Order: sequence, then C-alpha cells, then structure tokens
Amino acid sequence: MRKREGKSLFWPITAAILIAGVFLGLSQWENVWEKAELLLEKRRITEAARRYFEAEMRLDYREVYRSLAPSSVYRKTTSYQDYLLQAGRSENRIIKYEIVRISHLTGNHDPAAYPGIERFARVEVDLVIGNNNTNEQTEVNFDYIFFKEGGKWYKG
Repeated sequence: MRKREGKSLFWPITAAILIAGVFLGLSQWENVWEKAELLLEKRRITEAARRYFEAEMRLDYREVYRSLAPSSVYRKTTSYQDYLLQAGRSENRIIKYEIVRISHLTGNHDPAAYPGIERFARVEVDLVIGNNNTNEQTEVNFDYIFFKEGGKWYKG
C-alpha cells in the first residue's frame, strides 16, 4: 500500500464532529432538564391559576387579593381596602376560563430588580368575560405571568 501525500483530514473532522456532538448533547440535556422542571412545577402553577380564576368567578375578593404576588407592583401599591373599592366598581367579570398552556418557566435572572421572586411562568388562558350592565359576553385569550415566591405560586 502506498502512503498518501499530505495530511489526513480524518482526525480534525472526527474531533470537530465529537465536539459538536458534546455541545449539542449538552444543549439537549438542558432542554430535557427545563421540560422536566416544568413538568414538576406544572401542577402547582395550575393550582395557583385555578385558585385565582375560581375566586374571580365567585367574586371572592379576599381570595383574589391573596392570589396576587406579594412582590407585584399592584399588590405593593394597592391596599386590600383600595382593591375592594376598585373590584366593586368593575362592570366586568370572568364567566368562564380554560387554562390553555403553561410554559416559559424561567428562573429569576435579575434578583435586584425582582427581589423575592424565585421563578416566572407564563399561563395562557381562554376567558369568557361578561359585562354586568349590558349582559354582553366576550371571548378572549390572555397570557398571565405567575411568580413563585417563598415556594408558592401567585398571579403576577
């Protein structure tokens, strides 16, 4: 057999493929970890969302207010008494809801801006909103952000 002239490309190509495989594998494992983490938290997020929307439908203002994240701007700037006044004046209410999807579970990457918040999640909901004055109903789709604080999920 005759030896080939020049350098072989076998090892550089093999090394590049192996390195790419390792990085692809790591990113895939990261993706798997994120999905597993969402699966583990999904039940608690769903419970928090249901608690909030059921309270809205029952007009249980105390439970609605308790369902709001303590660190949310609204809860920090609005007392329970002020909330009761605002809620009592509202002519709209939730008639029906369906949680469509829970996604985008992320950690708090800016604890200085969002102190006390451990995680964020997106909750997509289909709502039927009724107007008390006109009896009209509107179907809408909204995304809500839920916060995990002190191990508990709240509406943001």
